[in-house]
Amino acid sequence: MKKITLKISLFLLLSMFVLQVQGQAFDGTPGIYKIRVNGSSPELFVTQDSGVNNAKYQVAATAGNENTQLFTIVAHPSGTNWSITSQMTGEGALQPNDTSGTSSTMGFGTEAIASGQQDRWEIRNGTRLFLDSDDTGTGWEGSTAKRRIQVNSGGIAADKSMFMAGGTQAVFDFILEQSLSTEAFDASSIFIANPIKNQLTVKGLTSNISQVAVYSLLGQEVMSRQLNGESSLSLDVSALTSGMYIVNFKGENGSLTKKIVKQ
Repeated sequence: MKKITLKISLFLLLSMFVLQVQGQAFDGTPGIYKIRVNGSSPELFVTQDSGVNNAKYQVAATAGNENTQLFTIVAHPSGTNWSITSQMTGEGALQPNDTSGTSSTMGFGTEAIASGQQDRWEIRNGTRLFLDSDDTGTGWEGSTAKRRIQVNSGGIAADKSMFMAGGTQAVFDFILEQSLSTEAFDASSIFIANPIKNQLTVKGLTSNISQVAVYSLLGQEVMSRQLNGESSLSLDVSALTSGMYIVNFKGENGSLTKKIVKQ
């Protein structure tokens, strides 16, 4: 009996060790996640730093600052790959700060959405982040490899910025904090008359959407509206200049974005 108990204990210990080595791979469950650097000691997490264009690695956040290390991962509005969005109010999706090149530090914003959807991520093998589009929106022509979040020169360490290039792939653990319904932010339920002139009309809003905000392509919020269960709304946009804007729908459990053209 003692031998059987010992064998079971050893099996459980080995199982825990294997899980620790393999980490926690993203399995396609929409939800709110912490993104930890695999094997880091002390543990390092992807962190939304003090500016919109500033994604860094930091130790675990202190009480009251948890949102700096929480990210909503849902299907990208394009229908392909994933969107990784900061839980901090007024921020946005994980994107390269330089949308014109093949290497860049990373940040969270709305600018890249209009530059070939450079907020569209492949989570390869559930542990590695590959940007699925270049600045033209058509893949990485002229590059020998798709751009990815890579290990920094000298290794990943606290206070270092996330970096995208073609080097050694960084490996992450995706720690699910809260799962989301796949319908939580279903883009198909929301209709925007587009292009628009003087009114922005939105229909098909769901009860879990609490805010609608409009951003310029530079990431500046130009207007917003708090919601309380409304299924539709109409915003006066006559004061906006002609051009392209980003509409962000945000709720407690996530967000999605849509592009509009103001005539």
